[in-house]
Amino acid sequence: MWSNGSFRDVLITATRADSALLRYCKLRTVVFDGCNLQGTDFQFAELTGVRFEQCDLTGAQWAHAKLSNVVFDACTLLDMGGATSLAGATVRGPGALELALGLARESGIVIEP
Repeated sequence: MWSNGSFRDVLITATRADSALLRYCKLRTVVFDGCNLQGTDFQFAELTGVRFEQCDLTGAQWAHAKLSNVVFDACTLLDMGGATSLAGATVRGPGALELALGLARESGIVIEP
């Protein structure tokens, strides 16, 4: 739990931080590599120059987060809340489709088979 904290120039590798509270945190030049971040709360956080590489962000919460130069590379992005706050992020790999489905759900779009 690091609510309202600050991280700068940090590499976090193969860490289990599911359900972590990073609400209101400021993250600058941070890399999360191979981390379990399921259910992590990034609400109202400010992320600049942050990379998520091969991380599981299932159920992460992003409402009112501010992102600048943030990259999600080969991440799991299922069932994330506040996905519209990810404006400006770059998504690579299969997580792009997962994110698109979440954005559709948040926009009230029903997708039927």
